[in-house]
Amino acid sequence: MSQLYVKVKTDQESFGIDMSTTYPTISLTAPARQGRANAELVTQLQAVLGTEPAIVSGHTSSRKKIAVDLPRDVVLDKLASEA
Repeated sequence: MSQLYVKVKTDQESFGIDMSTTYPTISLTAPARQGRANAELVTQLQAVLGTEPAIVSGHTSSRKKIAVDLPRDVVLDKLASEA
């Protein structure tokens, strides 16, 4: 299991991943209210990674720590392929 930080941008026009920053930046269409953005983050990452991630910390922050049951390099490769 690996853990990594991601930065989340909410209320965007479409879902997207930007790997050109310190942390992967994930654009979400959902607003940051009532857990909607967190739910979209988990759903979208599950589709990209093929396994369900968990938000470890940062539930109310734009910087989140996620845990994924895959090696870190595999996670980063899969995120980069979607960028």
